[in-house]
Amino acid sequence: MFLYNSPTMDLNNLRKGGDQHPEKGKDKGPGAPPFLSNILTTFLIFLFLVAAYSFVSGRQPKTEDISLSQLARDVESSLVKSIGVESSDLTVEYTDGTKKKSKKEVEASLSDTLKNYGVTPEELGAVQVDIKGPSGFGYWALSLAPILLPILFLLVLVWFLTRQVRSSGVLLRAVEGTGDLS
Repeated sequence: MFLYNSPTMDLNNLRKGGDQHPEKGKDKGPGAPPFLSNILTTFLIFLFLVAAYSFVSGRQPKTEDISLSQLARDVESSLVKSIGVESSDLTVEYTDGTKKKSKKEVEASLSDTLKNYGVTPEELGAVQVDIKGPSGFGYWALSLAPILLPILFLLVLVWFLTRQVRSSGVLLRAVEGTGDLS
């Protein structure tokens, strides 16, 4: 009767001549770490990543978020020096040098939005408006990610499946004793 246990399934043991009963005290090499050790290692890595992120994010200067209606009132009062527009994000620089952030509607232009809040074209003309388009690596990454990520996922999945099929074929040949174990 052929039993499936670790000595019979050890491919290195079968290559050496099929010794079914290894002697006590033989070095079997490094064993797999226990399940609890893997969980602890994963938890420590996660904890390290969270600590690194909180360290980096805590170093950035905080800017105050203001509402769009507050921005319109500040433009009417001639307190705003410039407004930077990037998509729906607004970066507002005041005449006293402070910087604040706001958001606008994605579909509407900034001038139409401020006009709806009662800002006259003359008041808006006194403010420098800089419109920035998306560019650089972030633009291309966001554009290509919906195409490339599924393809990459499928390639990795096929790679893992072919590795499993190849290793199961080696195991089958070793158990049947057909010789070539490569």
